[in-house]
Amino acid sequence: MKVLGIETATMTSSVALVENGTLVAEHNVKVSLSHSERLIHTVNRILEDARVDLESVDGVAISIGPGSFTGVRIGVGTAKALSYAARKLLLPVPTLEGMAFLFQEENALLCPVLDARRGEVYSSLYRREDGMLRQILPPFCGRSDRVIEAISSSRRDGERVVIGGPGLPLLGGFINETGLSSISSSDVSLPRALGVALRGEEILLSGQSADPLTLVPLYVRPSDAETKLGRRIDE
Repeated sequence: MKVLGIETATMTSSVALVENGTLVAEHNVKVSLSHSERLIHTVNRILEDARVDLESVDGVAISIGPGSFTGVRIGVGTAKALSYAARKLLLPVPTLEGMAFLFQEENALLCPVLDARRGEVYSSLYRREDGMLRQILPPFCGRSDRVIEAISSSRRDGERVVIGGPGLPLLGGFINETGLSSISSSDVSLPRALGVALRGEEILLSGQSADPLTLVPLYVRPSDAETKLGRRIDE
């Protein structure tokens, strides 16, 4: 079983191909302008490196957000087009869930964090139990105190808390004060298509998929443009 994974929630464009839980090929590149300029090229490169074509892929897994509004929109749009055109199953994976999938700790509270700007982070909470990743708290957006509150209300007595991701610097002081354990390894320093593809493979095996005509991104909060428009309307 082969799954193509796409991750564009940050300024890193990431594409990966996995087969039966094993990484076949992955390419990560930091984009300076727009994912739209390189994404299809990267997809083609991955397929060429793996010596397969899109027809032999069983599903397309896509990071649906939260993250960069433009990046998520481009990634979701591209995955929907590939899925529809090639008649492949579309496998939506929340960005934070794809990140948490690469955390290897068992029986710990896992907290991936993304920089949401405005001094805020996107975060969510997970646990891996008996080899399965389980969501404890859905994705949310807030400042460090919101993350503290979420962890405090979800943490079991004596449970280790593991935090990682590009939003980690915004929580540095809080981590030092609470003594929580953190991860900053390359596997979780940025969202990667590897996590998206591996989680997508699990979704595929469970018999679930999304309609490429109706799938929408998971933004969590309004965009800056929507916020400004709302303010003008209120005024």
